[in-house]
Amino acid sequence: MAKKTYTIAKQPMIVRQIAVNFEKRLHFEQATQWYKKWLELEPFQSEALLGLAKNEWLKGNKETGMVLLFRL
Repeated sequence: MAKKTYTIAKQPMIVRQIAVNFEKRLHFEQATQWYKKWLELEPFQSEALLGLAKNEWLKGNKETGMVLLFRL
C-alpha cells in the first residue's frame, strides 16, 4: 500500500492537485511544499513556479515571491 501511495505522489498532475487544494484552503505553507515537489518533477513547468511564487508572497515572503516571478 505504501509503495502505491508513493508512486501516485510522484505523478505531476496528482502533485498539482494536492498543491492547488492546499492553496484553496489557505494553507500556504503546505501548498508551497507541494509546488516545490511539482517543480522537482517538472523543472520547466511555469504554472508550478507561478504557484510557488504566489504562495511565498501570500505567506509574507514578498522578496522570495518576486525573485521567483523573475525566473518566469
